[in-house]
Amino acid sequence: MTLLESVESEMQRPGSIPSRRPSLSMAGDPFNGVKIGLAMLLLGGVPLWWAADALLLRSTAAQLAAAGAYGVAGMTWAIIRTRRMARSERHGAK
Repeated sequence: MTLLESVESEMQRPGSIPSRRPSLSMAGDPFNGVKIGLAMLLLGGVPLWWAADALLLRSTAAQLAAAGAYGVAGMTWAIIRTRRMARSERHGAK
C-alpha cells in the first residue's frame, strides 16, 4: 500500500477527517491575562526607551534610572498579579 492509498483510506473513515478549528487556539489558562500584560510591558518599554534617549533624558544615569524604574514597576505589577491569580486559583479549586 502506498502512502497516497493509505491517506485516502484514512480519509474515507467517518471519524478521521480533522476538524476546522483554529490552529492557534489554546486551552483556557487563568494566567493568560498576566502573559498579555507582560507582553504589553515589553512593548511599552521600547517607546519609553526611544523617548528617554531622543527627547527627555540626555544623561546616561537618568536614562538608566528611568529604565530601572520602569522595570521595577513592571516586576512589581507582575508579582502582585501572579500572586493574586494563584491565590484565586487555589481557593477556587477547593
